[in-house]
Amino acid sequence: MAYKTLTIRGARILPGNFRNFRKGRYGYSFCVDLLNADEVVFGNEKISDPNELVTKLEDDLWLVQYTKPSSDAYDPDPFLQVKINFDNKFNPPYIVVDGVDFDEKMCAQLQDARFKNVNVAISPARPTERRDGQMKRTAYLQSLHIELDDS
Repeated sequence: MAYKTLTIRGARILPGNFRNFRKGRYGYSFCVDLLNADEVVFGNEKISDPNELVTKLEDDLWLVQYTKPSSDAYDPDPFLQVKINFDNKFNPPYIVVDGVDFDEKMCAQLQDARFKNVNVAISPARPTERRDGQMKRTAYLQSLHIELDDS
């Protein structure tokens, strides 16, 4: 299976418990809403339909997760949990916030920040077997460019 990266311009980072820019029990991560984005490129293909993107990610074994709806009137929304691996010496994540390079020590400042614009590039890991027996790819941050909301 070919290695395909995912690039999202105008991405929406989910708030609250979906953000873990402070090092927690399982490291650093954040969740990207797969329904709301300005521009999405998967592999070399530009995708405009969010449902098509979700289908392509699931076909490529990416671990797409769904929110729990607050009532039966709402459908679950797909999202992708993106892990940040600062220990990767060969391909560390590249994080830029308002033109300033961020490192692991500065990452915690993003926990409660309000984002104006987010561009993210995500790489998949090799498929691994999950507890339920399915083979899935974990998403890892390649680069993250953020403009903070000053208001």
